[in-house]
Amino acid sequence: MRKSLNFFTFLAKDLSELNFKTDVGSATKLLEERHVPPIFKYGILLISPDGEELVAESPALPGGTEFIFGQSEWFQRAKLADQAVFSRPFKNRVTHEPSIVIAAPIKNEENKVVAVVAGILELNQTDLFKYLYSSVLEGGSDILVISPKDNLFVASSIPEMVLKPTPEPGRNRLHDMAMRGYRGVGVTVNAYGVEELAAITSIESTGWFVATRQKTTEAYLPVRQLTESMLMYLVLSAILGVLIITFVFITMLSPLKKAALSVKDMAQGNTPLKKLTIVHKDEVGDLIDGFNSLVDAIDGRTDALETANQKLAALSLTDELTGLGNRRHFNEKLEQEWIRASRTKQPLALGMIDIDFFKKYNDKYGHVLGDECLQEISKLLASIISRAGDLSARYGGEEFAFIAPATDEEGARDIAEKFQEALHSLTLPHVESEFGFVTASIGIAVRTPTKGEESICLIKIADEALYLAKEQGRNRVVQL
Repeated sequence: MRKSLNFFTFLAKDLSELNFKTDVGSATKLLEERHVPPIFKYGILLISPDGEELVAESPALPGGTEFIFGQSEWFQRAKLADQAVFSRPFKNRVTHEPSIVIAAPIKNEENKVVAVVAGILELNQTDLFKYLYSSVLEGGSDILVISPKDNLFVASSIPEMVLKPTPEPGRNRLHDMAMRGYRGVGVTVNAYGVEELAAITSIESTGWFVATRQKTTEAYLPVRQLTESMLMYLVLSAILGVLIITFVFITMLSPLKKAALSVKDMAQGNTPLKKLTIVHKDEVGDLIDGFNSLVDAIDGRTDALETANQKLAALSLTDELTGLGNRRHFNEKLEQEWIRASRTKQPLALGMIDIDFFKKYNDKYGHVLGDECLQEISKLLASIISRAGDLSARYGGEEFAFIAPATDEEGARDIAEKFQEALHSLTLPHVESEFGFVTASIGIAVRTPTKGEESICLIKIADEALYLAKEQGRNRVVQL
C-alpha cells in the first residue's frame, strides 16, 4: 500500500510540470512511458479539477469518458491533500472484488490543483493481501482486515463478510477495543459462542488493522501436544532415572549390605572379628578398607590387652617377693585338684613348710637379708616341686606350701625330705638357730577325697602335722 501511494505521489509531481491545456498529448505519452505497477490493471486516469472531464488515460478505459468523478469522496479528498490518498473500499463492478481508488493532486507552481491522477487497485492483488490469505490457508485460522474509520470489513477469509459493516459496539469486547486502537493478543467468543484466540496488528499507511482468529482448541493444540510430549519425556526420564539410581544403589549397596550383615554378626559374637573382602574400589570399598584398618587396630589392641591380662592374671596369682604362687593361687589350685581327685579317686598330697626361727633371723640379719633368704628358699622349693600340675606357693610370711596331685604318702614324704636335704646343703647361716643354719619344719597330709569331705580338711591335717614337727624339735618332716 505504501509503495502504491508513493507511486501516485511522485507521478503527480512529474505531471505538475505540464500544461494540460496545451500538452494533453504529452501527458498521455508520459503516462504510457511510466512503468505502471501491474496491480493497476485498469490503468491510470488523469482527471480535470472539476472531475467532469477525463483529460488522459493509459491504457484507454472503455466507457471512461462517461464517468463523472467530481462527487466522489476520494476525488474531493485528493484535491485537498498534498499527497496520494485512497478511497473507501468498494466492490469492483466488473470483477466484484474489493477495490480502492488511489488518487493524488497535481498542482502548478501556484499550488493550485490543475488535475487529479488516479488508479483502481484490487486489494486481493496486492502483496499484502496475497501474503495474508496464504498465511490463513497455511495456518488454518480466519483473517479479517478492518477499516475503523469506515466501520467496514475490507477483506476476510470468510467471503460473505467482505465489505460488510462491522458489528455495533457492545457485541464483542475485543473488537470494540481494537476499533479504539488496541493492538495485541486476546481471547474472545465469536457469534457462534466458540472461544477464539485473536491477534491484532495495524497495517501501516492505511489506518486499517488485521485480526487473525483461531479456535483456542486448535490454537493451543501444539502447546498441549508439546506439554504432553514434555510430560511424557519427564515421566520417562524420571522412570529411567529411578531405574539408573536403583541399579547404581543395588550395585553399590549390595557389598555395603553384605558388609553390614557381617559386621552385625561380629558384633553379636556369631562370628569372630575379621577383615572384610573389598569387592570394588569405590566409596563402599573405601568404607570397608577403613573397617579393615579398624580391625587391625582392634586386633593389635586385643593382643596387647590379652598380654596385659595374662600378666595381670599371673601377677594376681604370684607372690611378688618370691615368684611362687600366692595364697590365692594356692587356694584355687587346691580346690581344683581336690575336685579332680574326687573324680579320679587318686590321692592328693599337701605339704606345709615353716622356716625355723625366722623371726629371730629377721631380727638378727634385718629384713633385707630376710627377704633374700626367703627368695633362696623359694628357688630351692620350685626346683624340687617341678612336675606339671604341681604347685609351690608362699602361704604367708615364712610359711610355704606345695600341692602334688596323684601322689601317695611315700611320694609326698620323698618330696619333703628332698627339700630338707637341699636346704641343708645351702647352709644359710643362722646364728640364732640351735642348728646354726636355716632349717625348716614340714607337715604332710595325703588324702583321697571321699563324699562329703572338703579341701579344707587337707589343710587342717597338714597344719596339725606341721605343729607336731615344731613340737618335736623342728627341722623335721611329720606326716599324718
